[in-house]
Amino acid sequence: MNERFEKDSNGMPQYDPAAAHERRMARAAARRRAQQRRCKRRLRLLILCLLALVLLFVGRLVYDYAPYSEANQRLLTFLLTTAILSLGLGLFNLIPIPPLDGSKVLFSLLPDRAYNMMLRYERYGMFLLWAVVLLGVGDKWMSAAIQWTYELFCRVVGF
Repeated sequence: MNERFEKDSNGMPQYDPAAAHERRMARAAARRRAQQRRCKRRLRLLILCLLALVLLFVGRLVYDYAPYSEANQRLLTFLLTTAILSLGLGLFNLIPIPPLDGSKVLFSLLPDRAYNMMLRYERYGMFLLWAVVLLGVGDKWMSAAIQWTYELFCRVVGF
């Protein structure tokens, strides 16, 4: 029987508009919370990319306008290394393994049936992630992606 109907004293189904409205509001609130989580993940990735661009831009300013000294050279090295780490973390976060944000992007593209099947195996994602990291699976293509993105960002800021 439909969940919006309750039985009255005679056993006949009776529509309860207040309960139906409450369920609709709960579903809408759950959708809003899910949307907010997706926005937070996108924001984190955007912040990592912007951080890398800002660090490269500041590094470019140090390279062009600061007089050569040991301190300025160390500052430039620090800025460039931090930019590479920021890009690496951002790209690593896009790998579609469940604890990472890339899996959320992949799950949002799947049909409902496949999504439900993937949710059953989501708890094993952390073990899979550890195996990927410790065994170095995909190390070469990840390094190539980081290097390509770094070179692209360097071209954007004029390095």
